[in-house]
Amino acid sequence: EQVKKELRNKNLENQRIIEAEQERIEREKSRASNRMRPSFSRKKRQGSNVSMSGSVIHHEETRTADQSMKEMSIKLQNDVMSLRKEHDLVRHTSIDEINSLQNLSKEWSRQAGRAVEASRAEAEYLREKLAAESAMRLKLLNELQDIRGTVRVYCRPKPCSGGEPTITIPTHDILVLNKDTAALSFKFDRVFSPSSSQHEIFSELEEPLISSLDGFNVTLLAFGQQRSGKTYSVLGDCGFDSRGQAILQCYGVQLQTLQQLFTIASHRTDRYKDTFSITIVEVHNEKLIDLVAGTPLADSDGHVVICETRRDKKDRKSVVIAESSWHKGKLEIKTNIDGNTVVQGLVTVPINSFEDACTLWQQSITK
Repeated sequence: EQVKKELRNKNLENQRIIEAEQERIEREKSRASNRMRPSFSRKKRQGSNVSMSGSVIHHEETRTADQSMKEMSIKLQNDVMSLRKEHDLVRHTSIDEINSLQNLSKEWSRQAGRAVEASRAEAEYLREKLAAESAMRLKLLNELQDIRGTVRVYCRPKPCSGGEPTITIPTHDILVLNKDTAALSFKFDRVFSPSSSQHEIFSELEEPLISSLDGFNVTLLAFGQQRSGKTYSVLGDCGFDSRGQAILQCYGVQLQTLQQLFTIASHRTDRYKDTFSITIVEVHNEKLIDLVAGTPLADSDGHVVICETRRDKKDRKSVVIAESSWHKGKLEIKTNIDGNTVVQGLVTVPINSFEDACTLWQQSITK
């Protein structure tokens, strides 16, 4: 369309040039005829008194004007012919360009179609390869779990606050406790350095924790005396602002695991639909305490965990009673119909992002 527009503009411009040249020729002819009329009138007025020299001069001027008019006419005709040739050349060239553009557009369309088909084939190949790699990874992970064992024990010593250190780590799996009487050695699956970062701890535990997305039940326990760093290792650095609201920084193993789980889930939405929910229960002096109940997220989105047994399945009345009694804060450890151990009466909150998990933890700690 752009080429056609330019061609029309050039045709109009050439037509205007030709018309202008023709008008100029007509004006020149008119001027020449006007110059000849006064000579003829003088000749009539003078009659026989016109001298020979005046007649010769008049004929010379007339021949000169006629000659210049002929030359100008020939030049204009040549210019017009040149313009016409140029116009024809431009027209033929433009037509050829339009035809070539049409052929090129068809070729480009074919190339684009082939590229799209190749991209689709490559995407399908990569999708199949990803599925095969995921299956292989799951198989290797299962074999690794069997080799390393389903239960692993790690040790993370707390940095020494002052004085000489009482522990030494001769190897990556042995810890030696230096006492006054004798040295005691303990063996673990891995002994971390007191200066180990939170990311190093998570890197060691990442594979078994992430395997929960493959259907495995994973439990992470932090055991130690008071102020030994259990909360720091699991959650992170917990502090409070001026309003008394909890703030989590330097995320621990659990929060880093949640962040990684949400990242993996977002990358496989075309194949899987992953849902997440959180319950937080504290065991203190052999008493179960629900830390989620009473938080803003629990009040808006939470629902109670009801343990349905085989007997409850036959008697629906007991289930209704259990659902109505959870408000009293009664928590009971039971085994459900699937054989899983659950705490009936806990409030579970569905979460859709890592930020929701952090918010729920902060609200629970603040409460």
